[in-house]
Amino acid sequence: MGHGKGLRSRCDRCQAHGVGHHLLTGSPNRSGAQAGFEDRQGHAGGVHPACQRPRGRFMLSVFVVDDHPVFRLGLSHLLEASGIHVCGEADSVESALSQIDEAKADVIIVDMSLPDGSGVRLLNELQGRPKAPPALVVSMHDESVYARRAMEAGARGYVPKADVSSRIVQAVKDVSRGRLAISDQVRRSLFVTDGFNADVTTYLDRLSDRELEIFNLVGQATATKSIATTLGISTKTVEAHQAKIKTKLGIASMAELIRAAAIWSSE
Repeated sequence: MGHGKGLRSRCDRCQAHGVGHHLLTGSPNRSGAQAGFEDRQGHAGGVHPACQRPRGRFMLSVFVVDDHPVFRLGLSHLLEASGIHVCGEADSVESALSQIDEAKADVIIVDMSLPDGSGVRLLNELQGRPKAPPALVVSMHDESVYARRAMEAGARGYVPKADVSSRIVQAVKDVSRGRLAISDQVRRSLFVTDGFNADVTTYLDRLSDRELEIFNLVGQATATKSIATTLGISTKTVEAHQAKIKTKLGIASMAELIRAAAIWSSE
């Protein structure tokens, strides 16, 4: 499938703004596809070349990855009406990976189900890119089941498509600021699983002042190298502290440490 050809102009997209918020309900269109935006060949729009960075009233930019064209259109309208610029779109994992660096988005919005793989695959790929934007998952799947999987793959938030109209704008803002964007119910369940108790403060008492400082920075989506620069210590020293934190909190992996730190720092 050739992505990025025959694109609609930004003016064409703006003329379609009358679709309104009802497009975000996920109702089927005539072809049976879930409600988004497509070009004249039915492909995702790609990076919008004239507006890769927010200008004027736009404070944040997002890149949207979802294979339902009308849903993308409705989501773009809702976000831009709220001052959040949509700098690019993709309808598959490969299309997103080929464009995301050029788009220079502040947040990437990812659907869990894509034609050439799951959103988890895309999230895992993004984790390997040091300059990749933080990811927010928007999916029709049950939040209580899929949010944890998304978080373990590196997502910073999860919004069910049924709740997009009421939650997406704040979720994008939270994720862009290094905060976690999930419901209180999911937040509690993430602490209870894998032996990590909901009362995180009990465990944090075990940490030294430096370890707590690093734990907090990890929760703010700060990379290890950036933590080292901020604190004036070496990367190896930061990694040593992170290893001690995992031991003291009973956490097995770095992914779990990031998840726990993000939840705590966003409270």
